[in-house]
Formats: sequence, C-alpha cells, structure tokens
Amino acid sequence: MRFQEHYESPQFRGKYFSRREYKKWYRAQRGQFSYFADWSGFNIPSSMLEPFADGRFKRLSRRERTLMQAFEDKDGLFYIIGTYKTDSPSTLNHEISHGMFFINEKYRQEVLAELDKVDLGPIEKYLASTGGYHPSVWRDEAQAYLINNRDTLEHHGIDLGPYLATMGRLQDIFRRYTGLRPY
Repeated sequence: MRFQEHYESPQFRGKYFSRREYKKWYRAQRGQFSYFADWSGFNIPSSMLEPFADGRFKRLSRRERTLMQAFEDKDGLFYIIGTYKTDSPSTLNHEISHGMFFINEKYRQEVLAELDKVDLGPIEKYLASTGGYHPSVWRDEAQAYLINNRDTLEHHGIDLGPYLATMGRLQDIFRRYTGLRPY
C-alpha cells in the first residue's frame, strides 16, 4: 500500500508516511478503511523502492520487507505490477499497460500522441473523484482505462463517443507491443 501511494496518491505522493497516517486519511475520504476491497490492481516503478531501502519510511511491515527482499537483487529500470484474482483479465492488462507506459519509450510516445488528440477532461474528472490518483499520473491512467476498462468509464457516466476512435488506436498500440488482447 505505501509503495503504491507514495507513487500515485493525491495526498501522499512523494511523501514519507506511516500506515496509520494513510489509513486515517483513507477513512476520512471513504468512511472506512476499505483499501484492499476498493483496488484490485497495483503498479509501481522500481524507483519507488529507493526511499524504503534508504530508511525514509519507518517501521516496515513484514509484507513491505518481503516485497523489498523480492527485488533486492534487481538493478536498473523495472516496473512492479500486482493484482489479485478477479473475474476479468482487464485488471492485469490495465496494470501491464502502466508498465509499458513507464518502461517503453516508443509505446509511451505513441500513446501520448493519441491522447493529445482528445479532451481528457471527463476522464480526468473521474480520476480526481476516486481519490486514488495524483494529477501527475492521470495521462497514464487515462490510457490504461481507455485500453482495458471501457465498462468502468461507462459505469461512471463518461460518454465514450468522443473516445471510440482513440480507444481503437490505443488498443492497437497495446496489442502490437504486448501481443495481448485488450479488454
């Protein structure tokens, strides 16, 4: 949780915080601490491990230490994604699209060129309303949702008409770079 929220949180991005501080904030936002029920996929760039390794985060939990140990021998640029079992492969593909956006410069350039052709305002408004995303990750999130989560966007009242052509082109880019079928 802290790795993810150090990276993406609108409140905690780039900050050093305790699990208790985060849970208190989350409860104030949602009325309860339902984090692990609310989010089924997680993604962090390798650089998010550094402040944990450097001791800037205090009192690492057993799970945080385990995650750190799993990647202690890895060097260079990499991306960590995680999901738990869901009814749809769209969550895994959503997280893979984040990894591609971060790791592969050509992929990112092609995706950004497509996103520049549309008004992302309605999608950004939705992302802001979730309380889960810092504005610095909105374009990355927009591509992941447009490629793999049409149903989520529709469910939240976003008219996909203006995005249909862009969605098709983004899905083609995703398919070309990953060999996976978008959902």
